[in-house]
Amino acid sequence: MALGGARPGAGRKKGTAALEAEKARAYIALRIGEYMPVIFDALMAKAKTGDVAAVKELFDRAFGKPQQAMDLTSKGEKIDNSDEVKTLSTKFDAFFKQLNN
Repeated sequence: MALGGARPGAGRKKGTAALEAEKARAYIALRIGEYMPVIFDALMAKAKTGDVAAVKELFDRAFGKPQQAMDLTSKGEKIDNSDEVKTLSTKFDAFFKQLNN
């Protein structure tokens, strides 16, 4: 009689963990969806008090997380990105104006 080791049909089936994780994510998303307005209001209230983590979370969700900058083409020369800075500045001003309302 064999003591342990690989046996045909033994062990957890491939993909089981992934299926269970997907079911868990779907359930959590469903439950969070039910409370989304309350969660958002709480996060917004924290941001209005100056909570940096709350502001960061709102910015990340509203504008996307900042991408890592990489210098692939300028060879160290200065690049004029003043238009991008103005656009971001406008978005930030609008966001903070909305926070104060």
